[in-house]
Amino acid sequence: MLQDLVLPVLVLAAIAAVFGVRYLSHLNPKVNLPGYIANSQVLAQEYAQLEGKSLSDIGAQQQFEQAALLAGRGEFKGAILLLEGITGQCAEPVVFHDLGVLYAHQHDHRRALNAFREALARNPNYSPVHLALGSLPGFTVHEADPVTSEEEPNDTYLTANLISLGSPVAGEISSPRDVDFYRFSAPRSPRDVLRVELVCQSPALALRLEVYDEMGHSANQSAQSLDPGTGAILLISPMPNSTRYLEVAGNRGSSGHYTLSVTPTHAFDRYEPNDDLTTATAIQVGQTIEANIMTSADTDYYSFMAETSGNLTVTLQSQSDSLLPALAIFGSDGQPMQYAVDATEQGSRIVREIDAAEHTVYYLQVWGRSKTAGAYMLSVK
Repeated sequence: MLQDLVLPVLVLAAIAAVFGVRYLSHLNPKVNLPGYIANSQVLAQEYAQLEGKSLSDIGAQQQFEQAALLAGRGEFKGAILLLEGITGQCAEPVVFHDLGVLYAHQHDHRRALNAFREALARNPNYSPVHLALGSLPGFTVHEADPVTSEEEPNDTYLTANLISLGSPVAGEISSPRDVDFYRFSAPRSPRDVLRVELVCQSPALALRLEVYDEMGHSANQSAQSLDPGTGAILLISPMPNSTRYLEVAGNRGSSGHYTLSVTPTHAFDRYEPNDDLTTATAIQVGQTIEANIMTSADTDYYSFMAETSGNLTVTLQSQSDSLLPALAIFGSDGQPMQYAVDATEQGSRIVREIDAAEHTVYYLQVWGRSKTAGAYMLSVK
């Protein structure tokens, strides 16, 4: 009797399972999101390219993957919250592109356009955004092109106009109390020097420029017109893919029209990025290299392996009248050695000997003391 009931029970269970899956699928149908990028490896690759280091924040990668799952089920609000939550530590084009796609499917044109602009501000040639703008209903291909004219209101860093590198923007100080804020993303790794230039278009206007960091705090970097009708130039070197705000105002109650541009100078040498021990550039014993300290905030790290035991001589020679070189030497464990810091040594040449062990890696740090910068030569022999 019991055996006779087994087969009907199994059949009923199978039927219930099928209908249960269909019911759940009905509640959470798979949504077709053309253009949405769900692969978290794309995020990791873009992070490495833009930041110059590997993505170590597993939580951010998991949030990106969870957002893709929610987006696939049509839970757009939840997906948007997750993606917006990682923009602070992963401000990569793919994150903003996916936000743009989600906002577009929620018929929020303004937020979608802002998200697409964020992606293009970091990579003007980002093809997924251009494809999305050409295929999403209600959008045009060039709608997210860089801003070329100031858009009010922009009188605080919270309402700053997003601008792109290399694209001049026309602005106006309309009254003595008017200030204009702009926001941009520094270029991808390696770290570079950016030329921020203000050009006066009105003879009576005297300009003042100040830089703020991603939190809206002063970066203690500023410039101003020497005389009315003249512009101002400031060189800065923010970390790759970081955010900076620019405040433009009139000096001494002046007003008028101006043009603002932020342009990469490609001042980095071929050994960048090498701003810390983890990104130290490997050099060979017996090799002499030529490199540079771009700004007072720049520092360079190198590594080399001693093939045999014995004395090795490290020579650091300034090649610029402006650079006062400094040198630090670290062991294979990353800890400072006997001659760790030479920043107080006078002159433009530093020579140090180390008692090297066979098949051991050592690290060198080079920077400019007293906030100096310029070219140098480095060798280990």
